[in-house]
Amino acid sequence: KERKKERKRYIEREGVEMTVTYSSRFVLIVSLFLCLSPTVFFRSKAQQDRLVHSSRRDANSAAYQGRGGGNTFNVETSSNTYSARRFARQDTRGSSSYDPSRAMHPSMLFHDGPSLEARFNKPYGIVASPDGRDIFIADTFNHRIRRIDVEFGTVTTLAGTGASGSTDGLAKRGDATFMFPSGVAVSPDGGFVYVADTKNHKIRVIILGSGVVRTVAGSGLTGYHDDNIGTSARFNQPMDVVMHPNGHTLFVSDAMNNCIRKVDVQSGEVTTLTGDKTPGMVDGPKSKARFLQPMGMSCSTNTLLDGGAKSNNKCAFLAVADSGNHAVRLVNTETGAVITLAGGKSRGYVSNAVGIDALFAKPTSVSFVPSSLSAMSSASSSSLFQSKKKEKEK
Repeated sequence: KERKKERKRYIEREGVEMTVTYSSRFVLIVSLFLCLSPTVFFRSKAQQDRLVHSSRRDANSAAYQGRGGGNTFNVETSSNTYSARRFARQDTRGSSSYDPSRAMHPSMLFHDGPSLEARFNKPYGIVASPDGRDIFIADTFNHRIRRIDVEFGTVTTLAGTGASGSTDGLAKRGDATFMFPSGVAVSPDGGFVYVADTKNHKIRVIILGSGVVRTVAGSGLTGYHDDNIGTSARFNQPMDVVMHPNGHTLFVSDAMNNCIRKVDVQSGEVTTLTGDKTPGMVDGPKSKARFLQPMGMSCSTNTLLDGGAKSNNKCAFLAVADSGNHAVRLVNTETGAVITLAGGKSRGYVSNAVGIDALFAKPTSVSFVPSSLSAMSSASSSSLFQSKKKEKEK
């Protein structure tokens, strides 16, 4: 009571209104509100989108890993390349579990245009056109096949709409769709782009002249049907395709069938080059060779194994990244015989190792270097890779 009386006398004496006290409190509250508001109430649209998508599972990633029952195969990479070669911007954050689509709006993972503005979403397969003017890329998680103009770096979509599907049709009209395409190959004349449409279990072709997309082989159902024509054949997650220089033989790494297949692109006939559905790590002739989830491949054309660039012997051997066995294998494309070139003992890493003493951890791609594979020439001395004449003599 005494304090109230004293305060009342002070106010009457000094002529100060009580509202000053309440006004001060109001000003203080408003100031705190304004300080906090930029981070609490006034986030940008991009920031809000990041928060929303960072708390959700990526629908594409879930679909890719969840389809096909127990036979799933994850091709997540440790980083995401948004462009290629000198046009590239890379996201080097984090480990193999990092998924940028959980932190970015889907629209940020796809963009056509100038090189430094282009965006990709976990691209896998890549191949150059015979004249070297274009680079074709399987933009796996965008369900698209993209093209980069090497001279200008401009990125465009060759086929695919961004929505997963398996329809054929005219690419420009938006009819053609893919589902996690992984491998791409170009015909020797540069007129056709072949695609390993992984989750559709099909081999597709894009006719560059007309823009039409059609199915070369595969019914769309998982399985292993050999010696069948076109859509009667079955694959189980084909991961890569490589075109033979003859222009009509296409090699396919049928990952979950643990074998290497051959497709005659003219007739559509599908046969097995080597391996079968049985997983394993066995060298030897075609009937005994075993793989475990083979992925990337490369032809030995213009290398020392084929006798160099001037030789008429083209693609005598096929290098295979045998991912599940942590090895690099070498396949005779004529006989189907297989030897292990490097790795295969266990998963890991060791520097300066030779042959099977080397260690890999799920290799996914492999490429020959023209006319410079002296280290690989020793493979030709194996009895599995002798000419037919020497085999007959033995």
